[in-house]
Amino acid sequence: MNGLFSDVSPPAASVIPVEFHALCPAPQLLPGESIDHYRALQAVIFQDIAPQSAIEWLLAIDVAELSWEIQRYRILRHKLLDSYRQKAVEMTLRQIDVAGIAPNFKDDAERYTIQNALDWRLDPIAADEIEARLASYGFDQHAISLEVYVQAREIFTLFETLLNAAQLRRLFLLKEINSRRRMQDPPNFVPSHPRPDRERGKSHSCRTKPARPRDDEAGEHRPAVQARLGEMRQRKLPGLPARVLTPAASLRQFKFRWSLSTRL
Repeated sequence: MNGLFSDVSPPAASVIPVEFHALCPAPQLLPGESIDHYRALQAVIFQDIAPQSAIEWLLAIDVAELSWEIQRYRILRHKLLDSYRQKAVEMTLRQIDVAGIAPNFKDDAERYTIQNALDWRLDPIAADEIEARLASYGFDQHAISLEVYVQAREIFTLFETLLNAAQLRRLFLLKEINSRRRMQDPPNFVPSHPRPDRERGKSHSCRTKPARPRDDEAGEHRPAVQARLGEMRQRKLPGLPARVLTPAASLRQFKFRWSLSTRL
């Protein structure tokens, strides 16, 4: 593994069937990556997906590759933050040692700060002394970690973009496998149960407007008015119309005739 990538041919005892070996290329591993770890991750994913056709094997192989890339990006992102910690210590020391220095001695103070940051990385004893000195000025480990993210914000965003893209592609492939299986085996696909109101063709939404009452149900007093008018017609009171056109007019005429009848 001296090169940038290491081509590892697939072993004889592979979880991939012999007829599908051509679909799986040799893994491209970076120096320091383990082929055994790669094979273990691949085997677990293949066992969980259980591909049955060539297309499903292609999709499962891509899912395994994307899962390996996601792990790689996470490891490299952590290494990135660790490498920028020296720069964060240097910037924090600069706030203490360079501030207030005369311009004639500023260059020497800068070189002294850079050397102290290098000693912090290489010498554990010097690292303890520098961290104790920073803590005395109020710069604890959290303050240094904050400076790490400030210094590595651009490259850190790059790794976040790579991680998100790989996760979205993996999710799309898993949905594609699920969709293909539902189309190939529709009897075993259980659709979501429809709502009872949709089955009846009705909607019980709270926004439904109440139905307008009919004319003969507009008021509770109308049946009594009509009954009283019927009695008055049977008595043949003078001037009473034979037909009432509207309920309002009936009510007015009833009140008028009722007053007449009481006077009589």
